[in-house]
Amino acid sequence: MRKRYWHRLAYLSFFVVVFCIAGCKKNVAAAPPAPLPVEPVPAPPPPAPAITLRAAPAAIDRGQSTSLQWEAKNATSVRIQPEVGNVQVQGSRSVAPASSVTYTATATGPGGSASDSARITVRIPAAAAPTRPEPRSEAHVSMDEMFKQNVQTIYFDFDKSDIRPDQVPRVEADASWLKEHRGLKFRIEDIVTKGAAKNTTSL
Repeated sequence: MRKRYWHRLAYLSFFVVVFCIAGCKKNVAAAPPAPLPVEPVPAPPPPAPAITLRAAPAAIDRGQSTSLQWEAKNATSVRIQPEVGNVQVQGSRSVAPASSVTYTATATGPGGSASDSARITVRIPAAAAPTRPEPRSEAHVSMDEMFKQNVQTIYFDFDKSDIRPDQVPRVEADASWLKEHRGLKFRIEDIVTKGAAKNTTSL
């Protein structure tokens, strides 16, 4: 009887221990859930550039100069066309265009590009009317000199009207020059000298 009693007591103790161990496992706190991954916040986009361009004065006479003035923000480089090229982000430049022109400034930066323009009007004076030359008072004198240089005296034999053979070349030369100056008016005179006669012409 005692042996059975101790066997039963051992079995009962074993079940109590197993029951206690199982109860302890049920009371263990559950592990907290893993935190969700945090997404990074995107950086804001860089600001867009801005630029202003002005000409002072905006209208000039040809030969004068004017000042280009500009200021850019949020830009790393500035270029002005035509002819000026790359410049600082802020400044001024003296220009003297020969004719009216529009300048354009372009600012470039991480946020893109922007541009502005300025018009310069160049006033060109009207061409002066050509002055008419005054008539030369010595024109008649010059023609008279030309007449004396080109028209030769024709000689005749005394009391005869026939042209001597040696005078034919002179007559032909006089006739040729007079044909080239048809509007010329002149007078023919006869002069008789001792032993000869000659024919002269004058204006």
